[in-house]
Amino acid sequence: MRLFGMKRLSTLIFLIIVNAAFAQHSKFILISNPEISDLRSTALLDSISSLIERRGDINFLVISGNLTQDGSNKQFQVLKKSLDKLPVEYFLLPGINDLRDANGWELFKEISDNKFVYNNNGFMFIGLSPAVPFTKLQHFTLEDMNWLSSVLDTTNVGKDYYFLSPSLLDEDVDNWKQLFSLFYKKTPELIINGIADKPLLRNLNGYYLFNATASTISKDKVTNYFEFDISPDTISILDNNGKVIASIDKTITIEKDSIDTTNTQTFNADVSMQTDLSNTMLTSTTEWNNNIYTSDVSGLISCIDSTGKVLWDYDANGDIYSKPVLADRVLTAATLQGDIITLSAISGEQIQSIGFEETITSDLSVINYEGSRELMIPKLSNSKSAVVFGTASGKVYCYDLETLQEYWVNKDAKGMIRSKPVLVNNKILYSSRDGFLYCIDARDGLLIWRWKEKADTDLSDSQIFCDGKKVFVVSTDGIMYAINLLLGKLEWKLDKFNLLTNFGMSDDGKLLYLESKEKSLYIVQTDKGRKVKEVKLDNAFSESLDFPIDAGEKILYTNKGIVYTLNKKYNSDKILFAGDAPAHPIIKLSDNKFLISNIDGRIIIFSLR
Repeated sequence: MRLFGMKRLSTLIFLIIVNAAFAQHSKFILISNPEISDLRSTALLDSISSLIERRGDINFLVISGNLTQDGSNKQFQVLKKSLDKLPVEYFLLPGINDLRDANGWELFKEISDNKFVYNNNGFMFIGLSPAVPFTKLQHFTLEDMNWLSSVLDTTNVGKDYYFLSPSLLDEDVDNWKQLFSLFYKKTPELIINGIADKPLLRNLNGYYLFNATASTISKDKVTNYFEFDISPDTISILDNNGKVIASIDKTITIEKDSIDTTNTQTFNADVSMQTDLSNTMLTSTTEWNNNIYTSDVSGLISCIDSTGKVLWDYDANGDIYSKPVLADRVLTAATLQGDIITLSAISGEQIQSIGFEETITSDLSVINYEGSRELMIPKLSNSKSAVVFGTASGKVYCYDLETLQEYWVNKDAKGMIRSKPVLVNNKILYSSRDGFLYCIDARDGLLIWRWKEKADTDLSDSQIFCDGKKVFVVSTDGIMYAINLLLGKLEWKLDKFNLLTNFGMSDDGKLLYLESKEKSLYIVQTDKGRKVKEVKLDNAFSESLDFPIDAGEKILYTNKGIVYTLNKKYNSDKILFAGDAPAHPIIKLSDNKFLISNIDGRIIIFSLR
């Protein structure tokens, strides 16, 4: 009897040990870049859902990268229907395609967030996307970095954690070094990121990184999804055939390299003011009367003087993604939620505000209204100033600045308007997510012409410049177009330079400064598109919000946070490093005084030596 009891006890202890060991496993599947577009493209998710249900040992699912093809509301609705069928918890990490459209982004926020923390079987998983709404930027915002820092500060010292991101960190994300500086004190066991050309486990500065590849459907079979099996001592990464493609022994530690995270540095400039507002600013500053006006995504509008002292703040109670404008001593701002607010530029006191059901997505522009429309409420001044802006639904509005009464509305565009409306000779130019460049009459809002070269041409992300006769835009596939302003006809194009959509024009309108996706800056004549010079660079341009400008006898441009000058002999000179956040367009304050700001809320006033 005693022997039998001992056998039972031994068996019970064995089962407890086995169950404990089993409980300390965490298994999840990663799908990367599915790009859902219609019901047929959901076959990937449906197959994974069936696989998880059939196996029964998968704890959760992560979908990372471009969840949809172009971020439309319709595509997110299709995605949501497939997600609702999943038998386990899921987490989404969106890519830049997913945050292009305001309406789609609103639906995404109802489904998920751009970040998550999840504890499973004793392991912690942290996910964070660097995609910035309405841009091509991949940058971890200050708010998200503060969130991550807080999560790590409250994590137990000995707790395993794993970090996931949809982008190739050291290639696509400009502030990846700041991210790794947070990891230096509390090291993740594995960083999972993608999308790469092939799956690869590598070591970066002493951190394990796994680069995933895009998941696809091939012959009704899901390919290139990855399974992660995590235990207290090992990490196994399996492909869609169940084959182990990489393994990590967690008991072996590797030495971490320190990472340089220098914030600013001057090379050939004198800095007269630097301030850090420490809030994400997706709009550049506005200057008037030696004061600087800023707005951040949280809706805070500030006025600071030339020393960096804050003179006043105003909370707009909404998200600001559109650059405010200043005219007639009135600062006019718009929130994403559809409020137009006017403030005294001197005191910051609210003058008036209106709201409507449209989501405002473009920068604001001030025009001198020369139409014949009579307003219902009489004006108290002779000012003809009017504000023009675009919305998520593709409408363009023109409002009287003093009374905020509507002059006209245009409804021709079939997609969100992100580009700033540009006024030229009583014509307003803008582009839409439908890919077209539009020209409408500033007096009544009626369409004059619209243009794009072919069905798949997309001009929606381009800067828009005009020399008075031709309109210049760059398509998302890197082609520069010159369009006749009067006729809306193609004058010339450059299709061999692989250009970014950010470019600049000289003050006299005779030259274009074109940033290439390769390591080149092109100087091109506006009349015929003839190349004057190709300037070879050490580094390719990164996605940003700025463009080259004239600086006296030099050209001023930025690349990866560094400000450069280009002299008449086309020699480059480093001026200053303003930080690794994407920069806004440099503003010329005087002959040798300039202002640069970036989306991390840093503002620097400098002069050239």
